[in-house]
Amino acid sequence: MHFRQLLFGAFALLIAASAEPATALIQRPGEASGGTVRIHSGFARATPGPAQETAAYLIITNTGLQPERLLYVETPFADRSELRETSFNEDGTLETRRLRSINIPPGRTITLAPGGEHLVFCGLSKPLIQNERIPVTLTFARAGRIDLSLPVSTAGARQPPR
Repeated sequence: MHFRQLLFGAFALLIAASAEPATALIQRPGEASGGTVRIHSGFARATPGPAQETAAYLIITNTGLQPERLLYVETPFADRSELRETSFNEDGTLETRRLRSINIPPGRTITLAPGGEHLVFCGLSKPLIQNERIPVTLTFARAGRIDLSLPVSTAGARQPPR
């Protein structure tokens, strides 16, 4: 009888140790993961006045051995969402262009930030207000669709709200 209790206890301990901790299911705003993709430090900018467009930024890590590509972004708060890149052209003026996808090399981290690659939400259905959260879906070539909740920071923010 003592041996049975010991065996049962060892079995229960083995099952408990192999289970993922409950905290792994809890994601903070601006964070998400799927497949080999990890997303963090995400945020959108609040819209000043009647603005119909805003930008969002985040950090994406590809923990896999294969290249990954961000293909699409969508939110129910915008008529259209785009991947864009801002850079200086040859004559020194700032230029923004639409991208078909954003590459994430294997084992690398990329930062979508002001002045570089970023997300844009166009034709907003309502103003985005600081401290609210908006649902966003990112679609990757390999990892598929990843849903996250982006916190809204100030209109000119360069980092997520604290």
